[in-house]
Amino acid sequence: MAVFQAHQNSVWSLVQNPNHEVLLSGSQDETIQAWSLETGTHLKTLRCPRPYENMMITNATGLTEAQKVIPN
Repeated sequence: MAVFQAHQNSVWSLVQNPNHEVLLSGSQDETIQAWSLETGTHLKTLRCPRPYENMMITNATGLTEAQKVIPN
């Protein structure tokens, strides 16, 4: 058993590759962490860009005013 620590918020998902070599963890901190299951070492941090954050949608039909603003 091992404890992997790198996220700054709650972990939402875990997935293991088919060869059982790598574990990926996705978090509310908007990162994906990659871990070696063989050595327990942290391999990589992936950050997902949010190009639509704080964007105001105008001239959209069928949406409420609240739906037109994408919160950060």
